[in-house]
Amino acid sequence: MRKFALITMLASLGFVSAASANTVLFSSFESPIIGSGYQNFTLGQTFDGWTVSAGDVDIIRGAYSPLPFPDGDQAVDLNGFQPGAISQSINTVIGQAYSLNFWLSANTVVSAQANAGAGATTQIFSSGNTAWNQYFLPFTATGTSTLISFSSVNTPGTGGPTLDEVSVVAVPTPTSAMGGFVLLGLVFAGNKLRTRKA
Repeated sequence: MRKFALITMLASLGFVSAASANTVLFSSFESPIIGSGYQNFTLGQTFDGWTVSAGDVDIIRGAYSPLPFPDGDQAVDLNGFQPGAISQSINTVIGQAYSLNFWLSANTVVSAQANAGAGATTQIFSSGNTAWNQYFLPFTATGTSTLISFSSVNTPGTGGPTLDEVSVVAVPTPTSAMGGFVLLGLVFAGNKLRTRKA
């Protein structure tokens, strides 16, 4: 039983470490910390690594949208006083597969839509205002940097698609994914050898 616990612990440590190493972007919009309510950001302003690239957006905290937020205490409403957009460039490896992951909801409106983009790969996602939904957008990098973007495609107004816990993760190749299983096999074999010698 102890050997099994050790193998499980080593495997989890290996896979957690690999997942951390593969994460090239993580943002839950916790900076800057705002007071309860919202703070508006207009075209060209920056926060938490993002730039407002169209219209304006709100960081919201402790109010609006479904609570609690997926991660932390803040999220972004892509509609400030009008539909807005945010973007940032990340370093990528040409030919590497990635996954853009995020949570989406709707703030003060019944439903809302957001366009998520990773370079030339884009897709429109929809969400209602009663829950947070997690979405994934797979893409393959075509350059050493990739523009990650989100924009509201909702009708004009102060409530729109709400975004939280955005991450970009490099998708492991089959060879690297097998690494954890190889480690498990070596640990198990070592335990078997020591058992036989005993």
